[in-house]
Amino acid sequence: MLKSLLVLLNDARGAYQASDLARHWAGSHEALCVGLSILDVEGLVGKEPVSMAGMSAKEQQDEKILEDARTRLGRVRDRFRSLCTQANVASQLLDEEGKPADVIAREAQRCDLVLVDCPQSRPALGGLTTDQLVGVVKHCPRPLVVVPDRPASETDVVIAYDGSLQAARTVQAFAQSGLAADRQVRVVGIAEQYVTATRRVDRAVDFLNRHHIAAKADPITSDDDPGSVLLNHMALYPTGLLVMGTFGQNFLREVLFGSVTRRMLEHCPVPIFLYH
Repeated sequence: MLKSLLVLLNDARGAYQASDLARHWAGSHEALCVGLSILDVEGLVGKEPVSMAGMSAKEQQDEKILEDARTRLGRVRDRFRSLCTQANVASQLLDEEGKPADVIAREAQRCDLVLVDCPQSRPALGGLTTDQLVGVVKHCPRPLVVVPDRPASETDVVIAYDGSLQAARTVQAFAQSGLAADRQVRVVGIAEQYVTATRRVDRAVDFLNRHHIAAKADPITSDDDPGSVLLNHMALYPTGLLVMGTFGQNFLREVLFGSVTRRMLEHCPVPIFLYH
């Protein structure tokens, strides 16, 4: 069960949705909600070569940029703390500097679950690019939930299951989180042969049932792009959360370079629960 959640704070619209979802889950589970703001100094000011004459001006410019960033992040932290207080949710603030993927991986050790907003090509202050998010997925020691910039009002859970080691670990982490309570859970397996898809999802359904989570098997026969098949299937039901194992037998290849994972991160309309 969830005892604490870590949520990445920034001033993007999606980050507000991630923060709202973190507070909601924390309140439902009587858990601590930890807000993490990250000042990526190197990403903001860089290390550009300058002449001796221009060094003073560069330092002044950099300090102004960082001061402005600290002020903006301060407003985000104040808003988070205020909303937690209004919701009667216990909260804590962490203010860190460094590369986002490294900081999140380190601070995630404090909590049971990490929530971040969807990646952006030009992320807001404190946000993540797709490549940075891939780094977080690769190194994060806890399950990660990626939240889109629009709220998910539905409640059904779809588990994308390919029978891999990482998919099995993801299902176990989801079952232990307690997030399946009072939700309809569907386990989707996609394969060219129906018998293959059925055997995969049945194993996951058996596991979930033994943890008192009622789950329905949805084997799908298709050789089309798995991302498109999954998105189309999710649209048939009131899906509010996607629990995603990985497609393909090589998890590292899929997470680092796989088109399915990146497609889902960029286009999935509901939060995605991921685990390495």
